[in-house]
Amino acid sequence: MTQVDGSQCSQASASSVSDVCVAEGDYLTWNVSINSRVVRSCSLQLHASLLYPDIPIERSCVGAQVVGKLDDAQMPKTDADESGEDDFQVTDNQQGGVLAEDVRVDLSVLTISPLHMFQPCPLVFFRDALGDYEVFRFLWFRMSAELKPITVNRIELNQSDRVSQKIAAMSQISWSGEAIPGGFAEKAWALSTLTGERVLGIYAEADSGEPALFFRGDSDSVLQSLSLALETVVSSLLPDMLPLS
Repeated sequence: MTQVDGSQCSQASASSVSDVCVAEGDYLTWNVSINSRVVRSCSLQLHASLLYPDIPIERSCVGAQVVGKLDDAQMPKTDADESGEDDFQVTDNQQGGVLAEDVRVDLSVLTISPLHMFQPCPLVFFRDALGDYEVFRFLWFRMSAELKPITVNRIELNQSDRVSQKIAAMSQISWSGEAIPGGFAEKAWALSTLTGERVLGIYAEADSGEPALFFRGDSDSVLQSLSLALETVVSSLLPDMLPLS
């Protein structure tokens, strides 16, 4: 397992060397441990690559030389004689030992969303997976921090990662909605970090028809981390929406 320092929000690199011979069809598992403070303080992208050192290069016919065309009597007997295809004698000019080179494979960039450090809030989902909205209401009005309302807009395609969408789906309360001053609240989410900080979210449509997301929590730093990756958070909670710029 490779650990990445979480004290600074900057570029960092880590490497791991495998001494085990990887045969065809085998695989390696590389675990990366990232301090949760990094996820809260900045948006992360993981640029992974594999390096295969000293890969032998097959000899090719590059540099081969035609020494001349031979008469039928001088032509060495080969399997291709009957077809008449082997008309030239070819010698390979490459000399020396086995050639080798390092082969590097760059993998797809992995974006790490702040939602990856969340789970369904244990207090709200203590009874069952449907969630308790009365507990949600009790916590909502007692949260000490909140974000400004986030206006959202509908889209046709959502590119959010599946992990974030799954966490959002598990944290959504089964609820029929409720009328609120100036609109109607349709959906609610109750999340908690692995260290116990809570974040509550509500999706509501105003009477004017403008939908928005509202977030409250008991930690300013956790809410700030959500605001740094707002597009990913919104598209994970609402697969057909994105925040308005």
